[in-house]
Amino acid sequence: MVNYSIIIPHKNIPKLLQRCLDSIPVRDDVQVIVVDDNSDLDIVDFNHFPQWLGANYETYFSKTTLFAGGARNVGLQHAQGSWIVYLDADDLFTPQINAVLDKYISSEADYIRFGLESRDCDTMQLNSGEHWYNLTMQNPNMSDLEKCLDLTLTAPAFYKRSLLIDNGITWGDDRYHEDTLYVTQVVLCSKKIVLDPICIYIYSLREGSSSSNCNHDALIQHFETDYQKFKLVKSAGISLTHLGNYQMEHFQGIRGLTIIEQIPIIWKMWSCGMLFNKCAYNPIPTSRIVNKFFRTLWRGIKNTIRLFFQK
Repeated sequence: MVNYSIIIPHKNIPKLLQRCLDSIPVRDDVQVIVVDDNSDLDIVDFNHFPQWLGANYETYFSKTTLFAGGARNVGLQHAQGSWIVYLDADDLFTPQINAVLDKYISSEADYIRFGLESRDCDTMQLNSGEHWYNLTMQNPNMSDLEKCLDLTLTAPAFYKRSLLIDNGITWGDDRYHEDTLYVTQVVLCSKKIVLDPICIYIYSLREGSSSSNCNHDALIQHFETDYQKFKLVKSAGISLTHLGNYQMEHFQGIRGLTIIEQIPIIWKMWSCGMLFNKCAYNPIPTSRIVNKFFRTLWRGIKNTIRLFFQK
């Protein structure tokens, strides 16, 4: 019987994928599904594709680019376990994963979130300072709901497969920040949530990964997913005060845009309640938000003038 289906999207990093697979304990109740997202033939040797030593190992190869979310959807179609576990190909589990798999086999929870370590992908050196993720997990001023709405990384978490099926929760096809809406939907649909601080996951920082991309498209997509997130939370009848100070982050993100590009984004921030939202667990004075708002607009005006004279 399969209790856990571990789904791994992969593209062009076969050595890291093998490292990832080696971190998964070999168990009869674990199914491992790797979905290759149209990797390049000159980078990946498909005749010697990375292997997991367990019996329930499946690989699927897409000839079109799906991005991580689309690849995970393929994995979901073949998943058999009661629990869905997502693992990125450049990340890996800690040795604690085996005991945790034993612990939660029969859990009645819908969604379980765990702690992580952040390390350099090449050296595996632990990043200095505690990762913001763990600081959020341990924040005594936040409720479990607030923590889960803030921690919308795909992993480390266990997702009850029946919850995903019953609520029709699937991944979007966005290239960046695809996890925000997926995890938010799971949190809002879950009747029982468990937060376990035990570290089971190593989040590796790698240059060139989608999570490290800060280009224009990634910044815009980041805002769009947060905008949709606010709408989801609002439609669920949950107070927006449970969400963080997203407007401050996005003010910073759109400072490099022209005023013409800024206005539609600011309008969306207003319409979904993000613009002057007051976070319950980390309140910011309204005067500071207003000041940042007008400074962002002024920066947009200057960018527009600069662009005009450059032409």
